[in-house]
Amino acid sequence: MIKRIVFCALRDNNGATGGPGGVLFLQQNVLGKELADLKCEYWFNPFRIQRDVFRFNRLGMFFKILFTKDTYFVAHEVTTGSLLALLHKRYSLIFHNQGPLVEEYINFGSNADSRKINIIKSRERRAFINANSVHFPSNGAVEMYFNSQHASCKRAEVTVGKSLFNIILPQTVTEPSNFDLKKENDILTFFSLGTLTQAKGQDQSMIFVENFLNFYKGKVRYIIVGKGPLKNVLDDGLKKLSERYSSFSYHLIDAVPHQTVMFLHQISDIYIMLHRISIFDFATLEAMSQGNAIVLSKVGGNIDFDKTDNILFSEDYQDKMDEFAYLDFFFYKKKNKEVFEKFFSKTAFREQYISFVNDVVKLSR
Repeated sequence: MIKRIVFCALRDNNGATGGPGGVLFLQQNVLGKELADLKCEYWFNPFRIQRDVFRFNRLGMFFKILFTKDTYFVAHEVTTGSLLALLHKRYSLIFHNQGPLVEEYINFGSNADSRKINIIKSRERRAFINANSVHFPSNGAVEMYFNSQHASCKRAEVTVGKSLFNIILPQTVTEPSNFDLKKENDILTFFSLGTLTQAKGQDQSMIFVENFLNFYKGKVRYIIVGKGPLKNVLDDGLKKLSERYSSFSYHLIDAVPHQTVMFLHQISDIYIMLHRISIFDFATLEAMSQGNAIVLSKVGGNIDFDKTDNILFSEDYQDKMDEFAYLDFFFYKKKNKEVFEKFFSKTAFREQYISFVNDVVKLSR
């Protein structure tokens, strides 16, 4: 008889930062100590860089799980999922990665030889096919995973459960001190946030803004926060745009504290990220919470944000930029705020996990 659920991730507890550890933090804060008559625990068990500590933590996790009874586990990454499978425990896996692990490594520039690739795929496969259910943060992420050539298993081999979306916690946004950028009512502000990579697609966003400038008659600024291999490409391209269009300015910023990020969302009008790969972008939720119009590419989890035709997909306007340039962006700003409050609230987050317990956990008793 299952009496408790243990949500676990081999990550530090660094707050609501996204990924396995960040979502575990959200679960701990929103779901609390009891869910649908079952006790809840939250295990943060980081693997350190030092090899001796890595082995110690892995061994400690092994015995902690081995002697745990009457428990259903919810793992946030494949290492724990694989361990649970080897120990023949009842568990579900929530997969937060940007596609299969091997594909994610390749997309973010990591090198892996054939031996390492085989180890990664074997561990991922074990975690997937032995889970009572596997969940993704969005429906688009499900399709993206199983359509990948690097997927470790076929969809028919896996019990795919309902998607479990993420949220951000409510927060008060204040203007940071000693920060140059302010709200400019006479300037339309675009904002992008994320590592400057092909996967994030800021180069595509820059091209979209360039096309927009051909039709929009007012002042425009583009704020980008992030660092990565595309930095020089973006800096050169945006500089040329500012020289060509006197009404355009840009700010390329490596990094700022999260409070400043939220302030930038607040002073922006349009959040734009034309990802090539996306499972469920926390920054999009942040933009919605601050009442931004949102332009996304129609890929992966981006589609799941579109609840009431509130998202402006770039593919729909690439050949109709004259129409896009004169949309009522304030209408979309208001609409996204409403969608955020209805579909991505703490209440909605908790309700989906109650449904998860009733549909998956209690059936495993």
